[in-house]
Amino acid sequence: AQPVADIVWHAASQTLLASVPANGGVYSNRLVAIDPASGLVTNSYPVGFDPSQMEISPGGNYLYVALSNRTMLRRFDLNTRVAGLIFALGTNSDLVRFAYDFCVPPGLSDSVVVEARDQDSMGSTSRAGIFRFNSGAAVSLPNFFASGGWLLESLNTGSDVVLSPSLARGNASTGAILATAT
Repeated sequence: AQPVADIVWHAASQTLLASVPANGGVYSNRLVAIDPASGLVTNSYPVGFDPSQMEISPGGNYLYVALSNRTMLRRFDLNTRVAGLIFALGTNSDLVRFAYDFCVPPGLSDSVVVEARDQDSMGSTSRAGIFRFNSGAAVSLPNFFASGGWLLESLNTGSDVVLSPSLARGNASTGAILATAT
């Protein structure tokens, strides 16, 4: 039995990919490729300390994996099978910021959107916000810090599409996220 933290399906290679946590034995701190018919590990790749949640990009080119108790994300290139860019989520002296959840929006394989939370020294957590990273660099999502009704953030242009308290209709491209400010 091999413990895994998360598992995804890579359609292009017809392979299951699993993240093996730091306490995972022989495949600790690695991403493993699993043959779905036999269940056997066919390859393994080092990705960093304590990998956990994973999300595959819609085009299947990249896999994003949370590392080090979710305090950073790493992009893994599925074409070359090489671990690459690390996305640091940021911390300050009192709090540890971690990825509570994250996703790769359709059509934006080089972007990841993260719901971050902060944890204090007593273990209490609070919502830090929603952040977007393009090629590892933070990109502003101003609507997620606004107050009021429903808000729509355009991922393609960074401009706002208003759908607020009157729920006026707006045109949105495919690269958009809808969320409430609360």
